[in-house]
Amino acid sequence: MFMRDLGVVLFMVLPSVLIVMPIQILLCMKAKKLIFKLLPTILLALATIGFAVMAFSVNDWSAFLWLILAAFAGAYLLADGLAWLIWAISKGIKKQKTEI
Repeated sequence: MFMRDLGVVLFMVLPSVLIVMPIQILLCMKAKKLIFKLLPTILLALATIGFAVMAFSVNDWSAFLWLILAAFAGAYLLADGLAWLIWAISKGIKKQKTEI
C-alpha cells in the first residue's frame, strides 16, 4: 500500500522538479525584467486556483479529475517556489562573497 502511494507521489513530484525547477532558475538568473521571472509563478498559481475551484463546483466524477489537475499544478507551483528559494539563496551567497 505504501509503495503504491509513494509511486503516485513520485509521479507527481519528479517531473515538476526535473522540468519546472531548472526552467525557473534559468529564468531568475537570465531574465532582466521581474514580470518574466514571475510569469510561470503567476500562471501556475492561476491554474492551481482554477482547477481547485472547478473541483469544488461540479458534482459528478469530473470533480476528481479537476482535483488531480489541481494537485499536479500545485506540485509544479511548489517546485517553482523551491526554484525561487534556491535562486534567492544563491544570490545572497554571491552578494556576501562580493562584500568580503
